[in-house]
Amino acid sequence: MEPYREEKLEKYDQTTLENMGENEKQVGVKADKETVSKFTSLTLNGKKYTDKKQAGEFLINRIKGIKKLDDFRSEEVKIGEYRNFDLFAYYDSFSNQYKFNLKGEENYYGEFGTDEIGNITRMDNVLDRMPERLEQTLGKLKDTENQLETAKLEIKKKFPQAELLKEKTLRLAEVNNLLDMGQYCFQELSLYLQQGLKKTRKAENLNGITEGMQMI
Repeated sequence: MEPYREEKLEKYDQTTLENMGENEKQVGVKADKETVSKFTSLTLNGKKYTDKKQAGEFLINRIKGIKKLDDFRSEEVKIGEYRNFDLFAYYDSFSNQYKFNLKGEENYYGEFGTDEIGNITRMDNVLDRMPERLEQTLGKLKDTENQLETAKLEIKKKFPQAELLKEKTLRLAEVNNLLDMGQYCFQELSLYLQQGLKKTRKAENLNGITEGMQMI
């Protein structure tokens, strides 16, 4: 298979994988969207709080119970449930902040503050942006589908320089063979000349010895 064909097929496969990933993500966000409702209660360590201010106060106390580690990010700890999502909290040493993860089919991250009601609002804001997130996901999915169609069309196109590339490749192989032959011939000639030089020197030495003996 030609290199350009392989490259197009690799792009096609990658686009297909991205398309599948976006589909799975879309399903997850849609499923989470169906579970969302406004504040009715907050469950912490198995106890349900229906008063918003009281829930916020106990939430802050629970957050403070999470150990601050020197690691870049501590392990997520499940501290309760909120609006049909599992509520996880962790400490981020880089930003020196406590953060949360509302986990459903997907993960929805945010940051805790110091205000009781404010933390409830922060979680609400993250979940309320879910339709916007779904819209963005659908937009990315549409772009991916367009890229997939474009890739399919590109694969079907014939490479205009295919014959020229084939011709140049064959010519390059011929040149390489000639160069290899030339190097071999040069080595053979060099060896022949060296052997001839040795014979000449040997003959000269014999002549010199003969002349010396005649003079004696």
